[in-house]
Amino acid sequence: MLQKNSRPGYKRVIKNTAKFLIVAEAIAFAATYAGWYRLNTSRETRHYVKENFPSILESYYQWRQGDPEPRRADLEAGAGSETMNIFVKSAIYLTGFGALSWVLLEVTTPSKEKLEEIKRQQGVALSESKSQKALFLKTLKEASEGKDPLKKKSD
Repeated sequence: MLQKNSRPGYKRVIKNTAKFLIVAEAIAFAATYAGWYRLNTSRETRHYVKENFPSILESYYQWRQGDPEPRRADLEAGAGSETMNIFVKSAIYLTGFGALSWVLLEVTTPSKEKLEEIKRQQGVALSESKSQKALFLKTLKEASEGKDPLKKKSD
């Protein structure tokens, strides 16, 4: 009979550590590529990096020395001067959608006459449904007490 020998503990630790490092490196590479892509394609991102991390933007420009177009375009455009602050944009959207919802609420609010009519119709419907329930319960009680089974009435 073959006996199964367990692996030494250090081999298992090395294998799990290698898996973790490979996955962590892949995630770090994807995040780095995403950041580079945004720097390469978005003037707004370059402006944000210029304001918060100027050394990173300077490294990016030095790496792109063969193509000075991004730096020149950023300088000519003012590096994002045409973009609005995110808080101002959010306040504008909040105000606009709030006003729109208020207008819709006012437009769809029924008049007092319409509300009274709806209440009257509901009262009639409620009384009709109560009478139908009472009739059903009465018929059911009669059927349970009698020997004749329930039969569908023909019109």
